[in-house]
Formats: sequence, structure tokens, C-alpha cells
Amino acid sequence: MKPEIVRLGSLYLNDFPVLPGTSYNNKCLDVGDTEQGMELEWVQYNGTLYGIRCACLNISWDQLNDNGLVHGTLVWIDGKSYWCRSLKVGSGRETPNEWDALLDEFGEDDSLWHWTNRLFWGQEAPEWEDGTMIARAVRGLNFARYWTSVKSCHQLSHLGFRPVLEPITLLEMSDLVVGSNIKIQLPQNGFAEGLLVRYDEYDMVVEVNNAEIPDDGNCTAWQKGQLVINRQSIISIMDK
Repeated sequence: MKPEIVRLGSLYLNDFPVLPGTSYNNKCLDVGDTEQGMELEWVQYNGTLYGIRCACLNISWDQLNDNGLVHGTLVWIDGKSYWCRSLKVGSGRETPNEWDALLDEFGEDDSLWHWTNRLFWGQEAPEWEDGTMIARAVRGLNFARYWTSVKSCHQLSHLGFRPVLEPITLLEMSDLVVGSNIKIQLPQNGFAEGLLVRYDEYDMVVEVNNAEIPDDGNCTAWQKGQLVINRQSIISIMDK
């Protein structure tokens, strides 16, 4: 399939737009409104936008996570809302994942994906990770489907962030329908995604299928296998 290239949004460091591929300098990293001449480029696939190159280099997984850009955060680009995150690249060489699905669909040509001499972080820890090394999966560099792992704290000049944008619709409480699929943004870069079981003026109960739960006992609690979320802690609610 011939890819559709979309030019949308720009990378920002401390609220100033920078060129794609800029080296991280320990400032606040974000994706925001399109700045002419500094546009990010994406392939559109199944309604989601996938970065065709590393938007930022010399950044560790831990720094990406501190900026909310591993599992995702809400961003605004040209008046529209998106969930911006890192790619899912597989916890092992044989694990099905987004990156390999893109290569299956559009091919491995470096002129499209710009993987030569570049590594990029995935969301996942390697399947063998036991907490002693704190490694994370990375892809690229030698060939399109190359898979390896790097310590999450490491910064390398050729290792960076390849972003993903999921268009989203923000919901008000009055829009919620029990039984619908939603994504809830929580403090400390947390989120919960799943089926809305019930809600009242104090709490929301979600049957979770994917989540990153902040280390805050006042924010969420588990009850009979379901996540109970304090409504006062909710940053935003998105339609899935």
C-alpha cells in the first residue's frame, strides 16, 4: 500500500518549536501546534498517525516517561485533541506489535521510515526483564525489523522518540454512557482504558483492559477486579 504522508504539528522544548530530530536538552518536551518549516511528518494508518522518523534524539526512556510520552498524554494540535505516545514495538523479537504491522503494510524502505543509524524507544520492557536491569525495547539501526533493548536511563545520540498520534474526542460527564469504552487521563502521566461500569458524583468504575496507574492511593483503588477512580483526580475523559 502507498502511504499517505501527513504534515501536522511540531515538537516543542520549553514551549518553543524546534526542528524534528533535535537533541533533547532536559527541557519540557511536548507536541503542539504546527509551526511552518518545523512540521512533523506522519503515515496515516487505521485512523492513527505514526511518525516517519525520530522527532527527538538523545533522550532516555525515563525522560520520555517523565514527559508523559511513553504511554501517552493529551495534546492539542491546531485546535484538535490527540493522545500522543510512543510506539508499541514488542517485548521480544517474535511478539506481534505496531511497528512490524506498519512494515508489513507499507514496506521497510528507509526512505519512508528513516531507521538507518537510528534507534527508537518502544513502550515495552523486554519479556525477560526482572527489574534488575530496567531495560526497554528499542527498534531500528541495522535493519528495519532489528530488535534489542537498552537501559531505560541511557541517552544516546542516535536513540530517540518516534511519536504516535491517536485522534480523540473529549467527553463531558453528561456525555458518558455506561457500557461504552473510554480512556481516562490521570495525574502523574497515568491513564486507564476500558469499559465504563458505573459512575456517580464521587467515583467512576472501569473494567480495565489497559492502564498505567499512578502511585497515589487517593486517586484509584481496585475493587473486585475493577478500577475505582476518584472523580476529582480525573484530568480528562476520552471516547474510545
